[in-house]
Amino acid sequence: MKVLQISANWGHGGPGGVVKDIHNYLCENGHEAVVAYGRYDVPADIKSIKIGNRVSVYLHVLLSRLFDISGFGSSWATQKFIKEIDRVKPDVVHIHNLLGYYINVEILFNYLKKANIPTVWTLHDCWEFTGHCINFERINCKKWKEGCGNCSLRGNYPEAWLKDNSKSNFIKKKQCFTGVSKMLLVTPSQWLKNLVQESYLKDYECEVINNGIDLQVFKPTASDIRSEYGLQDKKILLFVASVWNDMKGEQIVYQLADELDDSFAMVMIGRKSSENIPDRIINIPRTQNVDELVKWYSAADVFVNPTLGDNFPTVNIEALACGTPVVTSNTGGSPEVAGNEYGCVVYSKGIEEFIDKINQCIKRGLTTEECREAATKYDRDACFRKYVAIYTKAKEMEE
Repeated sequence: MKVLQISANWGHGGPGGVVKDIHNYLCENGHEAVVAYGRYDVPADIKSIKIGNRVSVYLHVLLSRLFDISGFGSSWATQKFIKEIDRVKPDVVHIHNLLGYYINVEILFNYLKKANIPTVWTLHDCWEFTGHCINFERINCKKWKEGCGNCSLRGNYPEAWLKDNSKSNFIKKKQCFTGVSKMLLVTPSQWLKNLVQESYLKDYECEVINNGIDLQVFKPTASDIRSEYGLQDKKILLFVASVWNDMKGEQIVYQLADELDDSFAMVMIGRKSSENIPDRIINIPRTQNVDELVKWYSAADVFVNPTLGDNFPTVNIEALACGTPVVTSNTGGSPEVAGNEYGCVVYSKGIEEFIDKINQCIKRGLTTEECREAATKYDRDACFRKYVAIYTKAKEMEE
């Protein structure tokens, strides 16, 4: 089977990591795999198609900033890419995150409707059925159910400076994304599937396939990292994100630093610099060193995810697989990983409840073995086998 994946990037962040892992799994199991991407680089030995170039991306960014048209720029780049799809002739097209200033969704979906190519679309956030935002949960917005406009999150990614075009974007997206005769949807969480079933995408069949991880990499690992940082007698709280911002709960981390006593050590991974970070927080800059990450996951007493808007954060699974319980906000699909059984859920998002749940989690004394066992259902290969099955199902829609 020849599968063409379309994504903003290959290997960067949550969606990019999923694209990379699916690609490798397909190649390892006798399938032909091609990746189409808009940003960053792809290794030379990977069959890939670059969509547009730096100029087209920057122009798309500028137009989006000024006129709020994310997803509706990059016309020339997308038209050129469509010729590449015709050349590759994939059996299945697998779409991932289209937001990223690299592709024109209107041109792409008009093509898919005419070409009748079996299509699988994994939704990694809510952008596909809103007029602007990627996640509306933190402001409890309901406009996406009927039609957006006057967006309260226009200043958030994808940031728009001058114009609010959310009403028009909603209408155009609905026209683009509905009516594809051979398309199946996938969401990584039940939470997102529930939202899809209330949106204008509700007529598509939708299946939940959780993000998977390599359990041979993410596993309890002994190290000297505690003594290296002088944390032998501390209770380590670990915070990890590919990008830290308010939506990821960055300010909550800083508030915890102000409130927790010195028996706790706080380690924050993923922030580029230590500027404006409280002194008591150990800052580990963004790293591609998975071994170092695994050591921190394994050394921590509690992994804390203070996210205010998320789909199905892989970091929760990684921590659990390394034997560490998870304390998370009751946001999106984040509680679906560990919940109150292998960690604690913070329902109010308040600092007092975070502190209370962190202490509860430590007192419960969940073992490394219990947490590790809970993570086994997220085995990467098992998750990717489900994708191959859904590719086959999409192809059978041809009949």
